Amino acid sequence: MKNWKITLIVACIAVIVYLLFQIGVIVSVGIYQLNHPEPFTAYYIDDDDNDLTIVKLINNQNGDYCDVIADVAIVNKLWLQDKNGKSHNVLSSRSMTDIAKNKDATGAVMFPWTGPFKNDVYVKPNSNPTQQVSVPNNSSFGLMLMDSVRPGYWLQQVYSNEEGAHCQIQFDINNIEGYPYSATIIIKYHLSSSGLKVQQSIRNAINVPFAFGWNPEFIFKNSNISSGIITIPTLQAVDLDQSGFPTYDQDYDVSEVIPIVDNSFSLANSSLDLNFYLNCTSLNLTSTRLENPEMNYTIVVDQEPSYRYIRLMRTENGVSIQPLTALSDSFNNPLYSGLNVMNTDDPWYTSFTISLE
Repeated sequence: MKNWKITLIVACIAVIVYLLFQIGVIVSVGIYQLNHPEPFTAYYIDDDDNDLTIVKLINNQNGDYCDVIADVAIVNKLWLQDKNGKSHNVLSSRSMTDIAKNKDATGAVMFPWTGPFKNDVYVKPNSNPTQQVSVPNNSSFGLMLMDSVRPGYWLQQVYSNEEGAHCQIQFDINNIEGYPYSATIIIKYHLSSSGLKVQQSIRNAINVPFAFGWNPEFIFKNSNISSGIITIPTLQAVDLDQSGFPTYDQDYDVSEVIPIVDNSFSLANSSLDLNFYLNCTSLNLTSTRLENPEMNYTIVVDQEPSYRYIRLMRTENGVSIQPLTALSDSFNNPLYSGLNVMNTDDPWYTSFTISLE
């Protein structure tokens, strides 16, 4: 009997010692994790107030982060001309009313098909609704997807590891009223110690004779971004007026010895968001640099030709840098002769990198 009690006491002591050991391990791990957090974090939140899903990619080592807005609106794609008949390619989400107010430009709202049009209204056969496609004295052809149309999206991957924070989003364009084509867009975001890398691919369900308008938006913030300078090596800039319509092309001379032209704009200049820029990649002019007293941003685009739209955000200390992809394969693109088709067997890829120096 006595031996049994001794055995029980020893067993209890052993259990207590084991539990204390486990508690010590847990506390030690917790303290270690507090002092040595995971290098990267990836998660998403649902912003119900604005009907958005926001993916957070964070570098815990230096505080760098990227917010990826999973939801997206497809913007109108417009082809505009000035009074001299000189064509400009531009992406715009502006309404027909805004277009009609501009007396210095004519335009064409573009659809991927021809007719039937009646009094500047497209009537989808055997269906409602009809769709206004033009304003008086403007032509109607090409591609247009209304602002209110939003493709379905899937957050396929949101994860982090020692190499970085990652997410992959798939957008399915299908069964949109008045748009007979379908496609899948996959965008991968990788935030690492060297910066943010984005890879994009588009695959069509059937051949589509137009590239899709696609402008991923990135927002990086710091405490004094408004004092920064954006330097853009470019051969050509399309300047827009206050309504967002092109006013003229400005060409730049390029030295044969050093084929780089720097065009600098202060971020404090509110007109910055009214300019579209074209970089000539044939001369390796692919880098746009945002210089700031506190931090430098370097954006490298391997797309050819590379179009870039840079604008100030409405929020304080914010800047947005948007690659514009649709212009690179448009039948209105003066760099190409004739119409190019995005084939189903040949997915269209673009990639670019935002690195922090």
